[in-house]
Amino acid sequence: MDISTINIIVIGIITIGIISIFMNQIELASVALGAIAGYLSRQISETEISEKMEIDDDIDG
Repeated sequence: MDISTINIIVIGIITIGIISIFMNQIELASVALGAIAGYLSRQISETEISEKMEIDDDIDG
């Protein structure tokens, strides 16, 4: 998938979560926002791993 498609999906899920909070649908909001939190934490850990590998490659050689 293209990165812009993923960004649209992420923004849509965040919107669903925020609207759910205002409609007092706490269960739906927690699922939607929890899914986004998990996705973003995975993206951050992948970025950190790739940056560490680049630093290790620079040190090695």
